[in-house]
Amino acid sequence: MSIRISTEEPLSSEALRKVDLINNPTQLLEQLRKALKSNKEGVSELGSKSFGLKPSTSNRRPSPLTFEGFNPYPSQKLAIQTSLGSEVTYIIGPPGTGKTTTLAAMAFTHMREGRTVLITAHTNIAVDNAIMSLADGCQKAGAVNVLSHKNTTEIMLRLRSRRSVQEGLKMMNRSSARDATVDTMAKSPEQIGEDIILPCKTLPKIPPCKKCGATMVGRANGSTGEAFYSCENWPKTGCKSREDVSESHLMSIPQLANETCKNCRGQTRVKMDSSKNARIECAAPTSCGFQQPIKFIK
Repeated sequence: MSIRISTEEPLSSEALRKVDLINNPTQLLEQLRKALKSNKEGVSELGSKSFGLKPSTSNRRPSPLTFEGFNPYPSQKLAIQTSLGSEVTYIIGPPGTGKTTTLAAMAFTHMREGRTVLITAHTNIAVDNAIMSLADGCQKAGAVNVLSHKNTTEIMLRLRSRRSVQEGLKMMNRSSARDATVDTMAKSPEQIGEDIILPCKTLPKIPPCKKCGATMVGRANGSTGEAFYSCENWPKTGCKSREDVSESHLMSIPQLANETCKNCRGQTRVKMDSSKNARIECAAPTSCGFQQPIKFIK
């Protein structure tokens, strides 16, 4: 087995001797559990309850759903009802099963009842997907006012400015004269531009599902922004056919094919690494090294 480490700057042999390689997906959770045990929490103690360190209440509370365009499956409806009556709710499922939309419906229901909702995730794209799904549902339901902060003209706060989300939220409320986002985080390195955010519907069509003959549709991983194709019958009939998005698929998207380098205005090309992370990078004869990650939303 070989391990390749990629860094922005060359590492000395001394630095390499100090690298600890850990393959433990639960390490972060274990560290959080230790931190919760050694620190005092607020009255609700939701941190300890989330990790099973203390018991939490769990009930169901029916609530009429008015999230326009969202017709939940029984399991999704159960998740929403459970979240309304419980202190802690876990939703687990593979990509494309509607977890982000279910989360948005939960947030909408809580906000409609006058509560404040905080959406957080390990990645920015996961937050963006949830916010835009929530905003889209509120707009279709004619309930944009649900997103308004009390005593402010802002319709939503997004920590760290992201142009696509900011503009999307502004379009919902043109009467707002203030930005719908606030920038509180450090800027990205100069050689890394802002993410290019594209909806899944921009992906080109591919041949039908090899198993059942149904249409293969573009989907996005709500946490990473990775795009892929899966059978339109999933999860209705259980057909789990899936195909990866390739560089040629991405290059057939006009916006990416006609993209120019934001740094030197030269030509660009689409590249995808072994982990299926896509990016646009400078392809000028004397490349300036500038690149922009490509992320997809539902």
